[in-house]
Amino acid sequence: MTEELLSFWEHVAKLRRVLLLSFCAFLITTICAFCFREFLFSWLLAPLHQEIGFVLLSPFEGFLATMKVSFIAGIALSSPLWATLLFGFVRPALKTTTRRFTLLLLALSYLLLALATLLCYRITLPMSVGFFLHFNQALASNLWSLSATLGFILGLYLAHMVAFELILLLFLLIHWRLIGPQILKKARPFVIISIFILSALLTPPDLFSQLALSVPLLLFYELGALYARFIR
Repeated sequence: MTEELLSFWEHVAKLRRVLLLSFCAFLITTICAFCFREFLFSWLLAPLHQEIGFVLLSPFEGFLATMKVSFIAGIALSSPLWATLLFGFVRPALKTTTRRFTLLLLALSYLLLALATLLCYRITLPMSVGFFLHFNQALASNLWSLSATLGFILGLYLAHMVAFELILLLFLLIHWRLIGPQILKKARPFVIISIFILSALLTPPDLFSQLALSVPLLLFYELGALYARFIR
């Protein structure tokens, strides 16, 4: 009983160390992002058209927007470290095959996040901004609030990341044989409609932005159907 209790507190101490190191990594990357805020803002706003002017509508808007971006950048930049630390904490309790599968899952997750970011940065975001820019020109000058614009950009990135991670979840369900090829075949019409509805909700109301998100999701769904038939 004493040995079990000691082992329990040893695990608690290790978990505390992991959480402390993860928080320190997050804090350091957040501070670095704040220090390099001009570079971070220029990267975020690069896909936007040059004719857009940005305004600050309150004394605190610039500072609060910088804090928000720095906080999110801190989480993103420190995620490889704290994901590695958490994996190292649970690693002794996993079997060899489970360890390899978990590492593959993490790698695929980061790959899909990178693809989602690239798709949004290169295609969806410029198209969306171009649509709203030309739509607004007939109404008034394009002077956008910096905070609202950043919220729009970050929300669009988040929508793409969530959508691509759902694809990973689909492949996991197929790999564990919880979903078979017959189910995927029957669900195809409903999935196609759902993807277009989801794209319409997550992107601005222009056709190009919706297709930029929906077409890759449909391709991944078809790849999942092929994988389901392959492992059958």
